[in-house]
Amino acid sequence: MRQSNLVTMGLVVCLLIFALAVGCAAPPTVEKTVTVAQETTFAMLDPAAAGKVRAEPDITTHIYDYLARFDEKMDVHPELAEKWEVSPDGLSWTFHLRKNVKFHDGTPFNAAAVKFTFDRLVDPKMAFLNRGLFAPVIKSVDVIDDYTVRFVTTVPFGPLLNYLAHHSAGIVSPAAVQKWGKDFPQHPVGTGAFALQELTPGEKVVLVKNKDYFKGAPKIDKLIFRPVPEDGTRSAMLETGEADIATAIGAADVARLKANPKLNVIVRQSLQAQYIGFNVLHPPFDGPKVRQAFNYAIDKKGIVDTLFQGLFQVSDSVLTPGTFGYKSQGAYPYDPDKAKQLLAEAGWKPGPTGVLEKAGKPLKIVLWMPEKLYPSDVRLGEVVQAQLRKIGVEVSLVKQEAGAYFSLLKVPADKATYDLFEWAFVPSTGDGYQTLQNNILSDKTDVPGYFNYMRYKNPKVDELISLIGSTTNKEERLKHFAAVQEILWKDAPYIYLYTIAITTGVNRNVEGVAVTPFRYVYLTNATKK
Repeated sequence: MRQSNLVTMGLVVCLLIFALAVGCAAPPTVEKTVTVAQETTFAMLDPAAAGKVRAEPDITTHIYDYLARFDEKMDVHPELAEKWEVSPDGLSWTFHLRKNVKFHDGTPFNAAAVKFTFDRLVDPKMAFLNRGLFAPVIKSVDVIDDYTVRFVTTVPFGPLLNYLAHHSAGIVSPAAVQKWGKDFPQHPVGTGAFALQELTPGEKVVLVKNKDYFKGAPKIDKLIFRPVPEDGTRSAMLETGEADIATAIGAADVARLKANPKLNVIVRQSLQAQYIGFNVLHPPFDGPKVRQAFNYAIDKKGIVDTLFQGLFQVSDSVLTPGTFGYKSQGAYPYDPDKAKQLLAEAGWKPGPTGVLEKAGKPLKIVLWMPEKLYPSDVRLGEVVQAQLRKIGVEVSLVKQEAGAYFSLLKVPADKATYDLFEWAFVPSTGDGYQTLQNNILSDKTDVPGYFNYMRYKNPKVDELISLIGSTTNKEERLKHFAAVQEILWKDAPYIYLYTIAITTGVNRNVEGVAVTPFRYVYLTNATKK
């Protein structure tokens, strides 16, 4: 009997201990996942090639780090480089690198990795999308010791730090590139706050936090990026909680989402300008008078108010406010009578059908537009068509699939069938030199990585752009920037339209979301309740 009691008491004690253990145990850890619905799809995650669509840098900026990185205000701060100094002649930049940093594959970050990254980026055989940013500038990258690297430039290049903070300058793991070869874009390895877990092109990318991140592990465990092209679907996903963040909220949805107490809509002007380019090799666009007439003929403010609920900002320069070098020229007013006057001075008179004619030839032109590449891109084309019809210009619209649009524009000049084309550009270095170098320089009309699809040439403009790119003196650069913008505004190689606003919807249970003027969403410092 005594033995039985002892057994019973022992069982009771065990149960009490078990109950206490269960009661005192820490609550189960809940994985914190943030899902981002993006307006464009993505195909690969190699920083050197990313950026053809906006969604790719959104992802790569979490996988890779840079020698220096932009903050939300466009200031550049040290990241993988702790400090740097510039030689007196402005041609040599020496970077002192952070120690004890590792790539996601466990290999060390060092000066050899920096040299490998930039040698690869400027390799003409690789023909990366943004090679044109770096190849004309970087003469060599030299390893001084394991944690010191020197960039030698071809000219004293003022915006070099901005270029090194560009999304394509992410430092890659040499071992991973050598292991995966041409498949590296599907197996990206950097030193960033998040590492790739899954990449299903066209469906989703899953990143997991880097627990050994040198700045400290992120508070979000997992990021999921999903391409959702339809504006309404992205907004609905945000409202139902299927997505925590939705990029490029449609202008028509902004007011409704702002009224939802569970949501926050971040609206800020980007650095991205929307244009319609002229093919200046096609008459009558081979002279500035007709190009100016078209600028007067388009009601930009009306377009901004009608298509974008007044969120966008009418352009007043080839550069956007916030871009280094920007100087307002005063917007082209909507003045169809002025447009008709300029066209009449150029010899275009009303024909029997109301379409302008010159020497018996009607003014009929072709406008190319992508589908779902820019905000309301097709609708924009339709509005421009209607407004040009009011001054006697007949416009044929040609829609192009967004993924093929750039390739189609790259055809040799004598094969280009467009007269006008929709175009948008964001200087992702934050410096206006990038806009001018990539889009305006005349020797870049048929060069991979450059976008002078207008085939525009102006020797004075070329000279000023060259001066902007070959000095480190800030005041001198601003003087040249002002001069070139004044010429371009009058010469009008584009119909200048508007600066695109960034509209990002965020569930209020996610905090610390940074949206840069480049339109990237940065979540390394985010938290989720």
